[in-house]
Amino acid sequence: YNVLTAKNGRQALSVIQRNALDIVVSDVMMPVMDGMEFVRRLKAEPDYALLPVLLLTARRHDADRNAAYVAGVDAYLTKPFSMSSLLARIDNILRTREKLRERFMSQTEFTPSAQHYSDPDTVFMERAVKIVREHINDESYTRDDFAKDLCMSSSALYKKLRGLTGQNVTAFVTSIRMKEACRIMRQNPQIAIADLYCKVGYNSAAYFTKTFKKEFGMTPTEFMASLGEKD
Repeated sequence: YNVLTAKNGRQALSVIQRNALDIVVSDVMMPVMDGMEFVRRLKAEPDYALLPVLLLTARRHDADRNAAYVAGVDAYLTKPFSMSSLLARIDNILRTREKLRERFMSQTEFTPSAQHYSDPDTVFMERAVKIVREHINDESYTRDDFAKDLCMSSSALYKKLRGLTGQNVTAFVTSIRMKEACRIMRQNPQIAIADLYCKVGYNSAAYFTKTFKKEFGMTPTEFMASLGEKD
């Protein structure tokens, strides 16, 4: 791992603002700004609210644990703990995200709630997919428009989508458009390509077909043929 450190929560917020991170590991007892206040501040920032946080603490009572989860932590590890336990927790969070990225890339249909994201990530993905679908037939809808609709900066949106799906903003929007095209074809296997590509925000059948094949390894016509074979 490439590890960046901070002596307290205030320093940590500064480090996070300057660097693209995959996960934050924080103690609770710190000078200047403790771990709980740090988590509350971090989760209150739209650009960083969905960054995973693993909290380390000597506080073992259920009330303390519940307060941490209410504040927005993704994992809670009580002391004493072994370094192997800490690394296992970190690995698990990162590995889960990698599996989600692989699943997202391979699917022709995508439902965020079925992907086993953590709760904050599920909420984010559901909202992101919903917004793209609301603009699905708008070919002029840009990544800046998308970021604005999510109340995030373009850079924060890029980091978040990269972490969850392995894609940049444009590629994510394209994937949702392609998955929506698959949904439409399942509902109406006889739809003409000339009617289909307009419904998902394209103004060229040739470009739509090229993009679809790049995404799924087959043309829309071949995809529709495969639906008939399954029947």
